[in-house]
Amino acid sequence: MEMETFVLGVAGAGVLAAVAFRHLTNTLIKLNDELQEAIAERRRGEAERDVLRSRVAELEAQVKILEGRLEQQVSEIQHLHTRLRNYDELATAMRMQPDMVLPVASQ
Repeated sequence: MEMETFVLGVAGAGVLAAVAFRHLTNTLIKLNDELQEAIAERRRGEAERDVLRSRVAELEAQVKILEGRLEQQVSEIQHLHTRLRNYDELATAMRMQPDMVLPVASQ
């Protein structure tokens, strides 16, 4: 009888161990799935950040181009303003001295 009790006890312990092992395996599988999802989410976030960084770099390059164009236009406007002021001074001088002879520009 003791042998039967021992065998039943060992068998019962084996069943409990198998159930515990199965529960542990299921828990590990679930945790692994959650970890894989977290890793995938992080990678998606990194990819989105990379896209945004790339877009920011493109926009910064466009800003530099526009700044260069703006500086060029400001320079052109200043040049035209200077020429206009010179023509205005010349027109004022001609009104004050109508008999003044102006040099003709060679072409």
